[in-house]
Amino acid sequence: MILIPKHKPFYYPLFDRLDIDYYNVPIHSPRPGAWCMDPKLVIEWVALERNLRAVAYAMLDLCGGILPRFFQFRPFPKRYGYELQYSCPRHAKIIATRSRDAFVPLMAAVTLMFLLLRDRESIVDGFQWRDKVIHKTNIHPQWLTALEDSAVGDLSLERIGGIVDEQDCEFKAILRLFCEVPLDLYICWGAMTDRPVHLHPFLIPLVPSPSETSMLRSSVLTQRHLITSRGSSSVDHHLLPLPLPSQYPSSPNSLTLSAALPSQPPSSNSFPPSEKCSGQKQGEHWRSFFDRRQEWNDLKTSKETPQQHQSRLQRLENARKGNVPGRKGARIYIWEDTDGFRVRRAAHRSDYESVWYDYSSNQRRYDSFRDEWDLCSEFGDSDASVRVLDGDDDDDDDDDALPSTLLPEDSIPDDHNQGEYSSAADLQRVYDWQGSCSYENYQFIDTIEDRLYFRFGFDKIGQAAAPTKLMKWTMVREILGNGRWLDLLPLNTANPQAGVQDAICNFFGYMSTSNSISDMPIELYDLCHPNEHLQRIFAKVRVRRVVLGELLYYLIRPKACEKVEETKYELGLISAAATIEILRHEWGSDLVSIASQLLRRGIAFNTFIHADVGHPAPHFIPRYSGLGYRSVNYQPTIHDYQSYECKRNNFLRSPRGRAALLAGGLMARLARDVVNFDDVCYGPSDEIFRHGFCLKDEKYSSFALWDDCLTEDEQDMICGVYKVDTGKSLT
Repeated sequence: MILIPKHKPFYYPLFDRLDIDYYNVPIHSPRPGAWCMDPKLVIEWVALERNLRAVAYAMLDLCGGILPRFFQFRPFPKRYGYELQYSCPRHAKIIATRSRDAFVPLMAAVTLMFLLLRDRESIVDGFQWRDKVIHKTNIHPQWLTALEDSAVGDLSLERIGGIVDEQDCEFKAILRLFCEVPLDLYICWGAMTDRPVHLHPFLIPLVPSPSETSMLRSSVLTQRHLITSRGSSSVDHHLLPLPLPSQYPSSPNSLTLSAALPSQPPSSNSFPPSEKCSGQKQGEHWRSFFDRRQEWNDLKTSKETPQQHQSRLQRLENARKGNVPGRKGARIYIWEDTDGFRVRRAAHRSDYESVWYDYSSNQRRYDSFRDEWDLCSEFGDSDASVRVLDGDDDDDDDDDALPSTLLPEDSIPDDHNQGEYSSAADLQRVYDWQGSCSYENYQFIDTIEDRLYFRFGFDKIGQAAAPTKLMKWTMVREILGNGRWLDLLPLNTANPQAGVQDAICNFFGYMSTSNSISDMPIELYDLCHPNEHLQRIFAKVRVRRVVLGELLYYLIRPKACEKVEETKYELGLISAAATIEILRHEWGSDLVSIASQLLRRGIAFNTFIHADVGHPAPHFIPRYSGLGYRSVNYQPTIHDYQSYECKRNNFLRSPRGRAALLAGGLMARLARDVVNFDDVCYGPSDEIFRHGFCLKDEKYSSFALWDDCLTEDEQDMICGVYKVDTGKSLT
């Protein structure tokens, strides 16, 4: 019970099906006089419970003798009767909420198993407990991964904590593991006259010394005297509970004991954790969120191009129709009331229609810059457009009594992982996947000749002598990016004539062996031409070379901007070839037009804004999360791809999804079907000072260059990287 989450844990991907309360339980009447929970939801709950119980028992077996001898689970949800029918809807709703609450202790028990097994994994070499759990249960590996991604496996979530009696505690050996979780855990030593003789090594630094015991008792007696003198009843105080050390700010982090009375316990009204990728800062009120967004939108409005403005007006016009967004339309976020606070959570695409009509038109807000809807009951009053739930009769005179006792215990069915209750079927319902990518629509933008010139500077002026190193045409095609597509290429990428092919092969032969421009034949390379040619291609933009961090960057701004501070952002590239390609194309002085062309070609770049160096540099904690763990010989299934695409797209739709387009290459190709090019062209997101990166320009001491970026974990997730335990180490 100590590990029960402090805030509501019912969120995507596995546990959002439990996000119901008495007023919104979907009720169904299969026949007159009979009421039950919606059968579709019942199937989802049964599947969740069966698979969760199977995993819990399998993990329990692997924990060995670490747990107390008489450890047992709390009553399971099924025993509360959510599968049964009742004679009135009120009773069906009450049973549904009781059953929902019964999932929470089961989730906390599995959290304990995760703590124990991860600890053993760090101690015992080759202890692959995930493989063992999957073998015991036949659970789909992705279901176990989703469980680790949920509130069950996320050890960064606050837990309710509790008080432990040192004399009666049967799990002293695992108390140290609770220091890895943000919770407040207190030890009650009892009426102690001397230091305990038998203590677990972890507890030895925490036990009060005789002098500290004397001071604490004196403080308690003083407090008792004050209470009695005020006429209040005397409170029987023993020794004060001592908090365990913890690495989290919400708990004490020192072993030093104090004679003072304990400070006030942490407020139960602490702000619940913000949802990842939602854009809401931790502890941010919804009004502050929209004030911050409005400031950012005003800045974007003042700098948007006519094309961007027209595109945004079109999105606004579509939004005014008030239609439910489709699967590939605008995103929907709901501001849920969680423990008295509003938390912004992404709605699941399959639920768009159901949640849309739960809010009136003046309880919906649209952001045309991000193509997002926000729904919240505090935005305005409800009106007739809000859907009224049927079957909510509060007939207290109904004679039908609720079950006063739990239903008999049952064992886990042998077929828990078969049919509609299987983990695979459950994943299919969870991700509700129909595919979203349109790879068949990809087209080559440039012909081979254009790519040769604009990217590499090849100029067909004349023939040159053969280089010392000859390059084959097949290798040249691979360098140009289409060597594997010989049978699928469109007409505009057909092979050039034989004479031109020979010249191209000679050109790349020289390129592979040259140390400077002077080593290249003037007949083949445009940068060997007279200076007038170079002046022409540098006519529309300013380019400056600067070392930022450990890399050489080429920063581009419009020709009209004499000073760096005069441009809204600078384009930054680390590729000299890409920079020269921009100049050869003469795409213009408009940075938005240049950025659009780079995005179409998947070329990596940055949109650096100039910000005060006083902003603290973001700090990333390296860790692996990725897409989860798989065994050595695992064969992926469609469910793995479904979950990967849903997780990837959920991140790409966040304010930081634009960083994937900036990364170029494979990540940009995966992101272009989800992220709007305008998200990049408007400039960095409003999260750069939390999740972006900062580069100091030594030439300008008053500001630094900031832009969005991806962490290594996020790159792995976008590209589909899993962790596979091979049992071998790299040296």
